[in-house]
Formats: sequence, structure tokens, C-alpha cells
Amino acid sequence: MKRKARIAAFVSALLLLFASSAAPFCAAEDAAYTEEHGAYMNGRPDDALYAPSCMGDGDDGELYYSGFTVVTYREGDSETVVDVY
Repeated sequence: MKRKARIAAFVSALLLLFASSAAPFCAAEDAAYTEEHGAYMNGRPDDALYAPSCMGDGDDGELYYSGFTVVTYREGDSETVVDVY
């Protein structure tokens, strides 16, 4: 459960970073996180699919990373992590 919460927090931070016009993602920090947690993550999903949501006016998303999938809900300028599996 701790791993799932850490991945969700990491992906939430990535989504905030990419949604804002902040400085580009730092590859050195990503490499340190990857080494510490043993999961390959380059900061961006290998693939992402979005479709209209039946829960609201936004879109449901599935972000595919090596070893796990992140489910999100995106509406307007925000995207929320719903689940990680």
C-alpha cells in the first residue's frame, strides 16, 4: 500500500508540474526516484488514453507506465489521480 501511495503522489506531482508552466522536469531527480523505488519511470507515461467520463464533464484517463497504470480524471486545467494498479 505504501508503494501505491508513493506512486500516486509522484504522478500527482508530475501532473501538476506538466499542467503548470513550471521549469522542465529534472532528469536527475527522476533517476534518483527510479533508483530508490525500483520502477522505471521517465517522468512521462509510455502511453495514455483518454475518453469522456460518465462521472462528470471531464475525461477519464489511463496513463501506462512500465509496471503499473495510473487512472485519472481530467476536467479543465486539473487532473486527479483516481487509482494506481
